[in-house]
Formats: sequence, structure tokens, C-alpha cells
Amino acid sequence: MGIRRLRGRGSQGFEDSAVVGFVQLLVLGVPPPWPGPNRGRAWAGVVGGSVPRTRSPGCIGLAARPQRATTPPIPHALVSRSASANSQPPGGLHIPVICSIFLHIASNCSKIEQNMITGPEFELFEKNHGYASLQALKSASVHTSRITKLLDSGAIVKIAPGFYRLTNIPLHPHQSMIDICMFMNQAVVCLHSALSYYELTTASPISVMIALPRSSKPKKMYYPVPRVFHFSKHNYKSGVETTQTESGIIRIYSREKSIVDAFRFRNRLGLDVALESLREYMNQNPSGFPALVRWAKQGRMFSVMRQYLEVYAG
Repeated sequence: MGIRRLRGRGSQGFEDSAVVGFVQLLVLGVPPPWPGPNRGRAWAGVVGGSVPRTRSPGCIGLAARPQRATTPPIPHALVSRSASANSQPPGGLHIPVICSIFLHIASNCSKIEQNMITGPEFELFEKNHGYASLQALKSASVHTSRITKLLDSGAIVKIAPGFYRLTNIPLHPHQSMIDICMFMNQAVVCLHSALSYYELTTASPISVMIALPRSSKPKKMYYPVPRVFHFSKHNYKSGVETTQTESGIIRIYSREKSIVDAFRFRNRLGLDVALESLREYMNQNPSGFPALVRWAKQGRMFSVMRQYLEVYAG
């Protein structure tokens, strides 16, 4: 007989409110207030008592429904089989019942501790900033059943097919960018996402924008799902900067290169995004005008940006 949750309309399961109920049971000797209109009947079914027709001493201000109620089944893992159906009123529980419930919660709380990452898999994750691929785990003699247990316990999360990340690593404000860069070796954060990273725009993009060579095919990711832009070979390789963090690395284009690319893709991003990034860049770094002009000429976008650069030429 499996564990069955006792649910009333709009209520949570018995297991979800067990801890709060224990305190009230042990201190006051009365059952906790069961959420929803069926709480009197649900708790009566847990302790094995009959459903009262009048007000229950443990549920003040609540009257039982006039219609006949059926007693929910007693959870096998929570209530001892030896407990008699009518041996205890709803105002209290047998000591064996309380002990069995405590043991049940203790076993659930120890699941994560039992599946904590130790041994060769921990060393593998630690070497790669908390990330590991399925191929690398198998090479380290980590069985797939062990990986499944780690996923079920919440010790790791699967961000892409055959790619995992620890859940207890220090998360970076731009963790989505790190996840993508750690999974795709050729991914470079670009355009609107790069402008947002440098605080050159007030609007944040919905998805992370990355650049890939035109000959590369993007890999599938569960979350985050990147928005891919294919760059030419020359435009892809120039201006790449690598930032090292505790959670991993971020490959991103420089400020000047990101502004020039925003004008290059102005029809897809919007001209307002490119103009805003140019304005914010000049406000933050007025002395950076020569570098911006140099990048505009190198990226063959000076003729497009010239009329906007002349505003800051003086």
C-alpha cells in the first residue's frame, strides 16, 4: 500500500504541513488547523477517529458538513497498522504515530545528504567551475544511475543534453551568460546582451544574444535558450574579451565593438537601442571617442555612424 496524500479542496497534503502540526500536537494536544473546508474530516481520517457532527475541539469555529463524509485512507508510512480506528479522538495522537511520522520526515530530509556529491564526480565538477558533461562523468567511472540520483536530489541541474551544473555554486548576476559560454565553446555574448552587461542600455533583452561563426550550428539548451547571430569570420574574432568569475567564464565583445555591432544590426535590434548605447557610452567615458571611431572604421560602419558621431566630435 503506497503513501497517499489526504487532500481537501484547496488544501495541501498531509506531508506538507506535518512539521507545523507536530508542534501544535505536542504542545497543545490538539490537531493543527487543516487548510480548506475538509480539514476536520481529513485530520480525523489521519488519527483514525470518526468524523464529528459538531464542532471539533481542534478546529475552533468550524462545523462539520451535514452530509455524510467518508474517512480518507490512513497513510501507511505515517500511521502504525496497530493503531485502532476508534481508539483515539481527533484531539490527540498515539505516541507510536508521532514517532513514525518523525521518522518519515527524517528519512525525507536525509535524501539530499545521502546524495551529496563526493568522490570523483566532485573533483570533476570542481575543476570545471561546477560544470560537467555526461561524457566526462562516464570517463570518470560515474554511472548513469548515480547521475540520476543527483538530479532527483537536486544536487545538480541539467541545463543541456548531456551537460550538468552544481546547484550550490555561487550564482553570478549574469549566470545565464556563464551557462551558455561554459556549454558552447564558441559562444560570445553580443549586441543587446553585451550592452546590458556594460549598462549601456536601460532595457534588458528577454534572451541572451550570442555570436557564432557562420559555419557553426548552435547546440540545443534547455535553459537559458540563447538567441543566435551568425557573424563573419573577421567580425566574429575581433574584440572578444574573456571575464573570469567564481561561477565560470564569460566571453563577451568589448564596449566599442558592441556599439558598432548594434548599428550593424540596427534593423533587427532597433536604431533606438544603438543610439542609446552610444549616448550612454559617451556619458560614461567621454575620452573613449577616438577608440569608438577606430572600431567603427575597422568594422566598416563609420559611414553609417558618422552623422551620430559628429554630435560628440566637439
